[in-house]
Amino acid sequence: MKQIIAKIYRYFQQHPILLRCFLLLLVALCIWSVLRIHFVEDIISFLPQNKENERINYAYQHIGAANKIMINVASKEKEPDIDLITEAVDDLVQRLQENDTSQHIKEIFYIVDQQKILSISQFIVQNMPFYLSEADYHRMDSLVEPENIEKALANNKEMLQTPMGSMMKNFMVLDPLHFSNDILQKLSDLQLNAGFQTHNGYIFNKQGTEAIIAVSSNYPVSETIFNALLVKDIENAIAATEQQFDSKIDIDCIGAAIISISNAQQIKRDSFISTGLALILILALLMYFFRDVRALFIILFSIAFGGLFGLAFLSLVQNSVSIIAIGAGSIIVGIAVNYPLHFLAHYQQGYSKEQTIKDVVAPLVTGNITTVGAFLSLIFISSDAMKDLGIFASMLLVGTILFVLIFLPHLFGKKLFSKQNRQNDQLTFKHIASFNPEKSKIFVWSIVLLTIPLFILSKQTSFETNMNTINYMTDSQRQKINKILQDTESTHASLYCVAEGSTMENALQNYEQMVPVIDSLLRDSIVLKKSGIGIFLPSKALQKEKLERWNDFWNEKKLVFLNDFHRLSVKEGFTETAFLPFENLITKSFDIEDINYFSPIVSNVADNYLSDEENRSMVYTILEMSAEKIPVVEEKIDHVSEQIFSFDNRSLINRMVDALSDDFDYV
Repeated sequence: MKQIIAKIYRYFQQHPILLRCFLLLLVALCIWSVLRIHFVEDIISFLPQNKENERINYAYQHIGAANKIMINVASKEKEPDIDLITEAVDDLVQRLQENDTSQHIKEIFYIVDQQKILSISQFIVQNMPFYLSEADYHRMDSLVEPENIEKALANNKEMLQTPMGSMMKNFMVLDPLHFSNDILQKLSDLQLNAGFQTHNGYIFNKQGTEAIIAVSSNYPVSETIFNALLVKDIENAIAATEQQFDSKIDIDCIGAAIISISNAQQIKRDSFISTGLALILILALLMYFFRDVRALFIILFSIAFGGLFGLAFLSLVQNSVSIIAIGAGSIIVGIAVNYPLHFLAHYQQGYSKEQTIKDVVAPLVTGNITTVGAFLSLIFISSDAMKDLGIFASMLLVGTILFVLIFLPHLFGKKLFSKQNRQNDQLTFKHIASFNPEKSKIFVWSIVLLTIPLFILSKQTSFETNMNTINYMTDSQRQKINKILQDTESTHASLYCVAEGSTMENALQNYEQMVPVIDSLLRDSIVLKKSGIGIFLPSKALQKEKLERWNDFWNEKKLVFLNDFHRLSVKEGFTETAFLPFENLITKSFDIEDINYFSPIVSNVADNYLSDEENRSMVYTILEMSAEKIPVVEEKIDHVSEQIFSFDNRSLINRMVDALSDDFDYV
């Protein structure tokens, strides 16, 4: 090794232009590689990402409510002025829509559109064959009898004469015998939360004091760079609306995306400050030692090259890199400084450059191998960010030592340091270096004896699993989160059940395997409430079954029923064409449909429970129950299929932190 490095030194000493060209080319290639890196700022990337944890984390990141930013609009008066609040809501929504020129917003939900609800209900009735259950058919067996037809038509006639008649007319002509009653009642499964009320269609909190606007981002929570642009647009719109209403309105916003942005910004800020302080202290110490500013620049160049080399290497093995891990990698600066420091300190003693190289190669390379090996062990941790940290730190050290041994000797002339007598100045360093605690038996045995109880006690240490504590939040954000939890969360625990597939069709088929298990848990009162797509988005396989059952039901009954129904409706005073839409529904030939056919359901109410990305789709169901029953329900759900899994907020973090702890023990 000594001879190889010495030969390289002598060769470049004779070809200085080639050395400079090689260095510039290497730096240019590194910069080009670094510019291709996609940085991510997600703090969750520090948690382990094995197969099970990765899909749970993916599901958590893509659930409908995760990318929502909640905006609260309140009056500053003691008694809330509802009209003023709703005016402010309209103004704010208009500004949000005008500001969103880059299309960061997926949806703004702030008002309950009754017309939209009616159209959804009509769509369901018009497509009832896809939704009828076996219990519905048993009930229909009775409803199609002539005496029950006559009774239902008489009731409809009375209903039309009431104030509600005009509202019910559209449903009545579609389903005069109320085949779809039970189906429409199941629309409650699509409700996310009951902790809200409405005023003139506007959504308010359950106290009726604040209007709620839910802004859905087009990006998952982990995309903090894009979400930061959205949050900036929201904050600008809020400021403009508050100014428009002469500060009579108080508006604030909170959401997982905002907290994620705060985390990323705070970690970057802390990393910058800690790295800056470390560099200042290190450079001050080195300045005191060398008393030559050129030495400081040489050391800085060495570290800068190492950092650039580390990032360039990382870009070759990773598509995306955690910027938080790179910030944490700043701790390596204190180690990397040692390489140019050793070289310059040895050269300062009066040795030639070549002799200095020969003297420091062995200790530097040996130290580099052990330190690089230690950092490379982080690649065995199932956390993407820790892998990034391990690769970046180890390659930074490799790049630094290559720079020190190959390029650094050519960056300064023969007279780098002053010939002044430095013996007194360096006495302090020699005194510190001469301290040998390993020669003290008392000190050594104290360390040995202390190690035993400390090792035992270390096993009792546990990781923090409360995400509200792990996440950085400002005092204001913490207050807003607590307020939302009080307003919207029930006293019961929530369990997320997920059916996944390579396509939405696969995910729906897996979801339909899970439905009977959930229904049995509801019947046994183990699960108290469910929220999800319910029966309203059937897979093609289920559509086929449903249509076969519909056709079987009407094959023998259709002609007799239609004759009876037509005769009795005319007898009750209805026109011959009054129930033509209903009669067409009975005679219509239904086809198996793609998911796009159900867009009135998906786009308006079911979207919160679906995630449809390329080659990966998920269907969510949220179950509410007492906390002690979660393990029982998890076990039942997880055993349905390998493509079905469940998690709650606590188990998600516990599972990841336990895996991380095991990884560190292994490393």
